[in-house]
Amino acid sequence: QLAALEWACEQFHHCLLNHPEAEKAREYLFDRGFCEEIWADFRMGFHPGPWEWLMTKARGRFKLDVLEAARLISPRSTGSGYIEHFRNRITFPIVNERGQVIAFGGRVLPGSDDEKFGKYQNSRESPLFSKSRQLYGIDHAKEAMREQGRVIVVEGYTDCIALHQQGIANSVATLGTALTEQHV
Repeated sequence: QLAALEWACEQFHHCLLNHPEAEKAREYLFDRGFCEEIWADFRMGFHPGPWEWLMTKARGRFKLDVLEAARLISPRSTGSGYIEHFRNRITFPIVNERGQVIAFGGRVLPGSDDEKFGKYQNSRESPLFSKSRQLYGIDHAKEAMREQGRVIVVEGYTDCIALHQQGIANSVATLGTALTEQHV
């Protein structure tokens, strides 16, 4: 699962940086004040759309059951086949304190038909990922937290990234949940 998540992170990031389909995502990030350096530092990405985009890229590399276990795809609720969770979304890899991609968050582009599924989505819970235990940005913040003896906890990915871009490196974010005892 970790290998599939790392690979997906690379695919999403490459798409954001290089593909014409990601132009609106790049514009959105520039409009929000995020520079390309921070995109690279946080390995932000983009899933361009077709329901099978990631599955097509994974052929010959990862089987569908591995992508499902990694919470990148799910069986369709009706009919056969799978859906991909981060379609038409800017992706934010959720990385543990050891630097391993364990999940993703996704922000739908404004005006997308996929807004009906919610503005933000996180990967579904898994043995690797629990929203109530994981803090976004912990991999970037842990050294600054040690040095300063404190942490700034904010609400979301973009708040955390904005603080890091301004040099406030001891910041992390919760993942759509209240601060829990496990977070602390």
